Amino acid sequence: MANDEGFHEYLELYSYFGRSDMPRLTRDQYHALDAEFVRLCALERPLSAEDIRQVAQLKTLLFRDRPRLADLRKKRPGRERGAP
Repeated sequence: MANDEGFHEYLELYSYFGRSDMPRLTRDQYHALDAEFVRLCALERPLSAEDIRQVAQLKTLLFRDRPRLADLRKKRPGRERGAP
């Protein structure tokens, strides 16, 4: 079985950022879409318009454009932006 750390982070991000019109992916769906995202990002040729559209769609479904949860957890609550 594939590493589930990414799937668990996806579930937590979905609980925060998922919209009612977004499907909640199953573990198998997540891993299949994640593998496709990695494959597209690793292509050594310029991406076609269809590839770019698919990468954008996968980024949205997989919450790849959101901050990592570990980074969010490092921030101290109540701390103002730019304050020491």
